Amino acid sequence: MKQKNRRVCLLAGMLFLAFGFAMPGKAAKVLADAAISYEFKGDGKDKAGYAEGTVTISSDEKAVYHLFWSDDQGALQGYYEIDSKLEEQKNCRLKEKSFGGKGFSVEAGKTAQFTFGNHIAIPAGATKLIAVKEGSESTVANAAAVYDLPEKKQLYSGSGKLLYTFNSYSDIHIDKNGYYKNAEKNWAQALKYAANMNSDFIISSGDSITNAKSDIYKSEYETYAKILKESPYTGNVWESNGNHDMRSGGKDSTGTYYGNLTFARVTGTDSTAANYKAKKPYYYVIEQNTGDLFIFLALEEWTQKDSSGNKTDPDFRFTDKQMEWLQDLLDTYYGTGINIYVIEHATIKNFSTGDNWDNTMYGGHVVESKASGLKKIFEKYKDLIWMNGHTHQDFYLDRNYSNRNGASCNMIHNPSVAGTTYGNNVDSGQEYDSPELYHQKGSSGSDGKGLNSQGYFTEVYENEVVFCGADLKGEAIYPEYCYIMEGSRGSEEIAPVRSNTIQPEYETYKADKELVAENAGMDELNTVAEKMLDQYGEFASFDQYQAVKRLRYSIPGIQEFQLKNACDTLYGFMLKIGVEKASSTSSQTETGGIWYFQNDLWDEVYVYAYNSSSDCNAKWPGVKLTEVAGTSSSGKDIYRYENGDYAKVIFNNGGNGSQTINIELSGYTDNCFYLDTSDVTKKNNNKVYGVGNCSYSK
Repeated sequence: MKQKNRRVCLLAGMLFLAFGFAMPGKAAKVLADAAISYEFKGDGKDKAGYAEGTVTISSDEKAVYHLFWSDDQGALQGYYEIDSKLEEQKNCRLKEKSFGGKGFSVEAGKTAQFTFGNHIAIPAGATKLIAVKEGSESTVANAAAVYDLPEKKQLYSGSGKLLYTFNSYSDIHIDKNGYYKNAEKNWAQALKYAANMNSDFIISSGDSITNAKSDIYKSEYETYAKILKESPYTGNVWESNGNHDMRSGGKDSTGTYYGNLTFARVTGTDSTAANYKAKKPYYYVIEQNTGDLFIFLALEEWTQKDSSGNKTDPDFRFTDKQMEWLQDLLDTYYGTGINIYVIEHATIKNFSTGDNWDNTMYGGHVVESKASGLKKIFEKYKDLIWMNGHTHQDFYLDRNYSNRNGASCNMIHNPSVAGTTYGNNVDSGQEYDSPELYHQKGSSGSDGKGLNSQGYFTEVYENEVVFCGADLKGEAIYPEYCYIMEGSRGSEEIAPVRSNTIQPEYETYKADKELVAENAGMDELNTVAEKMLDQYGEFASFDQYQAVKRLRYSIPGIQEFQLKNACDTLYGFMLKIGVEKASSTSSQTETGGIWYFQNDLWDEVYVYAYNSSSDCNAKWPGVKLTEVAGTSSSGKDIYRYENGDYAKVIFNNGGNGSQTINIELSGYTDNCFYLDTSDVTKKNNNKVYGVGNCSYSK
């Protein structure tokens, strides 16, 4: 379990939208002229972290009050104030599009109210609501009125420990034709925000690029990767494809869209060799510490013409093979005590978040007849969390969360990193943002599409998942657009974690082996890392790409990254991409047989092999390995292990505090494992290493 240095400002994001149930609270008048009351309502009225309900501000004098979530000192850092205009804008097509920062104007002897909707979250760290007079500092001491949240309503009281965090983005739209003219700087800023929030990883719901049908799609992918490489963010990025990613104007001889082939090649999908070689754009990833499952679906078929060649509404489809694959995953993992997320770009007309259910504003939805199988899954498996994008609709339109009143899974809509859309008054359609709309920092209406850039900072607790709607430019959370939902983690043991590795087939990189020797200079390593990123970034999976990126950014000051570890990381990466292939190219296809383990960290090596806790080679820590088969070119001892019929293994140092992740042997194509020193986590006071996979022949 990962303990975070949490920023109160981040956690609180989900808090503002969802009050709902009548529960007595403690209202306090700090000054004699105002008071706050809070009536909780709805299904979450007795649940920690659920904000649904009505806040009432009363005043003995005419005044303007600003409302904030607060800790015991003052307004939560990193959150905007609660927006007084939201009530007026729920029809989403107002002539006046003012938004935020104006406060609540209350006449003498009168009241003003704000209603938090269904599944809006009380931010983590919030213990109070405070009303501050116009011009006053937003502290508890200076508040005109304070409402003390009951302890049982505070998020921490029932959420359990924080397990991990991630940022959820969509529609990044790197665009060399200039339509999304701010896409590049918005993507760089979104990465900066994720780094500042200390997010464990980033999830994208697709449309990384824009012009997949033209000659410039490759340069757009190169720019996308270059911005990632140059950013301060060093975690993994996992994407689904989008309609812009998949379209390339044709198919190959197997009937696969060139856009999807490019998507698999550029992103590496889940980094498994089987997926990579199959050029399959859909995949899954398992979170390393909890076993939570992230399923990335893919748009595979697309047309915008009828049988006569006439232009029609977009027609996106999911193949039967993909739907069978999804069903197999749900049959395996659903109900096993983990959270399951489905990441899929396009929205389903009249069903999903991202638009009205009726009288839709956007014309590019997947129609139900083409996605009936997917819709049925979202209706049947109600504990799923579906994250989509596609419509770009801004948070203020309030189409961001739904579970269709309990008739479907939890559905979250990601607006857009490149630029959001809003409703217009002319044709009931949507258009891109205008300067009057937003209270983000530094907004001006002169810079075209992409004025507003939005996404989520997401916190996963033992009992809840909270999506905090964020202004990525202003690096602040909208309290009205933070959504809380119950997690699916039960009393079952955490599912075994399957690591992901890849060995793509392409030209061997011609590097001097002396550059990875332990006495290599930092300048030489820097040169090699830079060259590998530039030449092989588009071929490598994000696991590999990020490993070298971490090396690249550790070099200037060395700091925590010692030279030896840097060399080991670079050497391991070279093995993965074929810089120094072993003499044998045979691959391991069965779990039984001979396996090898490279070691230069532990005094002793044990292997715990198992199918279940009652079906294993020995009690933990397993069997000590004594047979050294040889040494690697970098001087590491290579231990030999002959496996029986066990599906999973854990290498460890005799139960003395260090081990590998759970290794599911069927997920690897080569016969030798080594410790990935760039991927180390803490679990139950143990160091848990990720592993790399390579070939070894004695």
